Amino acid sequence: MFEQEPKNMISHIYIENDFYNILTSDRVGFSIDEIQAGSNELSWDKAQELIKKADKLSKSCPKRYLKKLAAFRNGIVSSFGPDLVYVVGWFQI
Repeated sequence: MFEQEPKNMISHIYIENDFYNILTSDRVGFSIDEIQAGSNELSWDKAQELIKKADKLSKSCPKRYLKKLAAFRNGIVSSFGPDLVYVVGWFQI
């Protein structure tokens, strides 16, 4: 297996339309410039930005959407593997 520097890693995540509508609603707060419905290509830095935003939004997010926000955040973390888990950790409700 070839080792790769975390800064050079790129990951792809897929966001379904219904889930995208929840994430970009006024109640949760992601902007449409940050994520798109469908396939999203994330660099290491972009992933960390989205994770920090998800952590910040989790404090004001309605409780019924908190599990979905946690799933989105942890999906990004797991797509980069243990290197990103070591940096930001898992979101736990």
